[in-house]
Amino acid sequence: MEQEPGGGNPGRGAPPRQGPHGDGRLVTGEAEVAALYQVILAQNAAHGRFMDIKHGHDGRPDPDSLRQALRRGTVVVRITLDDLVASGGR
Repeated sequence: MEQEPGGGNPGRGAPPRQGPHGDGRLVTGEAEVAALYQVILAQNAAHGRFMDIKHGHDGRPDPDSLRQALRRGTVVVRITLDDLVASGGR
């Protein structure tokens, strides 16, 4: 039996699973990527090591390693969930 789009259990009356809904935006500008990577690196230092993006003593991404990562094709996709927009981000 084929799987219905979005999951679910066809033929057994189970509704399809619904995931979060939102909007994604590709971020490529160096200043905005740097601001987002400051948060990413603070929460997940392993990600910085994996992407070879170092951070300085002030917690900001090292500008040279960030530029090199951007030249290699690193991008940030900023996802805003509809529930967060409706609640004002809280």
